[in-house]
Amino acid sequence: MALNPKKFFESEIAKVKQDLETWSERRRRFTRENHVVGASPIRPQQLTSWGDSRASATNLQADIAQTRSTVDMMKRMQDQPEVDLPNLAAPSAGDAMSETRRRVVEQEARVALLRERYREDTPEVANALETLKTMRDMLQNQVNARVAVSESASTRWRPGSRS
Repeated sequence: MALNPKKFFESEIAKVKQDLETWSERRRRFTRENHVVGASPIRPQQLTSWGDSRASATNLQADIAQTRSTVDMMKRMQDQPEVDLPNLAAPSAGDAMSETRRRVVEQEARVALLRERYREDTPEVANALETLKTMRDMLQNQVNARVAVSESASTRWRPGSRS
């Protein structure tokens, strides 16, 4: 006796429905007995907001790590004012440190020209050297200030601090 295909599929569907109902009842009993709450009571907007907050926190941690790394690099380069330091602030067209660095280079060129023309002990060369020393000191002060400001920005972003 061959089974009718329609009866075969109806009996299989009935078995699957019975299995589904059995497993659904087991799941309900388990969640009830173990006080498990599914995600369905939580609104999707709250889940999205939570995910966005986690992503923002991760991005902020990456920014803080990058800032700390930049500050560490600035500290290592602090004794070399002629080297361009990374700038944590937004770059501006009239950066005072770049301008001072340019003036130091110009003054070094002026000293070289004066040394070609005059002896080392002449007032022109001595004045140019003193001006160069003053400009280098100014540049070093600007470098130190930039490192200090960048370091304070880095410490302001440490976990647990409020700003």
